[in-house]
Amino acid sequence: MKTNVALLYIILILCSFTSVAKFSTLDESLKARALTQQIDMLGKEGEFSGSVLFSRQGQVLFHKVVGQIHPQSNQLITESSAFNLGLLSKQFTAMAIMILRYQGKLDYDKPIQMYLPHFPYSEVTTRHLLTHTSGIVNYEGVIDKSTSNQLLTNEDIMSMFIQFTPNLAFIPGSQYKVSNTDYVMLAHIVESVSEQSLEEFAKQHIFAPLNMHNTHIFTELSKNVEFKNRVYGQSGLKQNSQVHIDGVTGSGSVYSTAVDLLKWHEGLNTNKLLPPSLLNEAFSPAILNDGSIEYYGFGWVIDKRRPEIVSHSNDVLGSNAFIIRNMKTDELLILMSNYTKGIEFAKLKALVYSGFETQFSDIY
Repeated sequence: MKTNVALLYIILILCSFTSVAKFSTLDESLKARALTQQIDMLGKEGEFSGSVLFSRQGQVLFHKVVGQIHPQSNQLITESSAFNLGLLSKQFTAMAIMILRYQGKLDYDKPIQMYLPHFPYSEVTTRHLLTHTSGIVNYEGVIDKSTSNQLLTNEDIMSMFIQFTPNLAFIPGSQYKVSNTDYVMLAHIVESVSEQSLEEFAKQHIFAPLNMHNTHIFTELSKNVEFKNRVYGQSGLKQNSQVHIDGVTGSGSVYSTAVDLLKWHEGLNTNKLLPPSLLNEAFSPAILNDGSIEYYGFGWVIDKRRPEIVSHSNDVLGSNAFIIRNMKTDELLILMSNYTKGIEFAKLKALVYSGFETQFSDIY
């Protein structure tokens, strides 16, 4: 009997050390446990609703979900609940373009009029769109000139630019300025070149190969009406999710889970979708006409001091999302929330950083 007790004690000790071994230090393990308690408390107090995941070298060291899919529902968020990624969607649109480039169906540096013949700006290339150096204004301002209240599509946005042709904000390639129109036009290029919707193309060439089964491009016009694991954005006690422009894809409309985004991260690390020579362009800074550098790749913000760290964030329609990757140390942090009126997202991010020994906290 004593032998059995002693053996059990040894096993418990070994299990404890195995658990700690995933972390850099015992102190990091204790910090992560404290973070679990803090996230739980924020969820119980109604301060946070969302999902947090941190991984290192393929091992998930922290994953926590709390809250409800929307205020009027008792359905709890689970690990398979899909959040609106908003502007994080751009990295998937960029990947679709890169896959078409890999297939030999387009050239980054050719005028996009080759793929969209009626596009009004002859000097703009696909690379300009990918790196936000096109000078094209945000489509939201162009929509204001239209009296239509219908659900708008990428083709509708294109038609408005043909009709109104607003002046470019600057010579293409001379500056960097974020414009969501860039990625809507990229989505339209995917649709034109592949003869598929971006939704269909991404599912076939990105999500399915990476087994991202809970990731969808979803709009009010989507054929996929059965989306039971969808999380809705919140503002206060009200649902705040879709608006009349949500037939548009490219700059938004991807829904995903932390688990699926981990698969995305691992797929990028292992070059499952593209060879390294092509994939690396996504994480390379844009070079302007005068030779100066802007630290934005293809849908990724690149850290100036540590270019191996790339990220993107979103704050729109009652949802927040943030992804940051260290490609050198193979670390990943994902933070998504569908409730924006509790703890401030910046404070939440700082709280999550406090749980781990990582270079991320030195940057953002």
